[in-house]
Amino acid sequence: MRPVIFTLFLTMLFGLPVIAQQLSPAAAICPRDNPCKTDDQAPPQICNRYSGSLSFRPAEGPIQGSVLMQQWQIANDETAEIPHQGLLIVNLRAGVLVTEIEGERKQWREGSFWSVPAGKRLIVHTAGDSVVLQTVDFIIQ
Repeated sequence: MRPVIFTLFLTMLFGLPVIAQQLSPAAAICPRDNPCKTDDQAPPQICNRYSGSLSFRPAEGPIQGSVLMQQWQIANDETAEIPHQGLLIVNLRAGVLVTEIEGERKQWREGSFWSVPAGKRLIVHTAGDSVVLQTVDFIIQ
């Protein structure tokens, strides 16, 4: 009986947050304290999730930098450039898109991860599907 109760408890513990996000997609995209930009002239909606300093202490000496985590919502049939200063890690949270990095085009599906080196432009092309991207920009100073 205990294993059954424990399994049910774990299912509720991990399942309820997923269900809650599906019931209120606007809350999953932008938190209340940092609402998305809704200017019609700027199609992508950008929410800053986290911004802070970054510090490493390898054997060669300390390295200082910063990290910026953002969530992007880009409408269908749009093209947008995702600006970044350092190494960019991207997660496609919803939708399907085509990226263009240094002239190379590649299609990505929901759940995909990829990286863009510092100094390389990332252009995102959506088709008939809106997309949600999670980006993390690692800037080493």
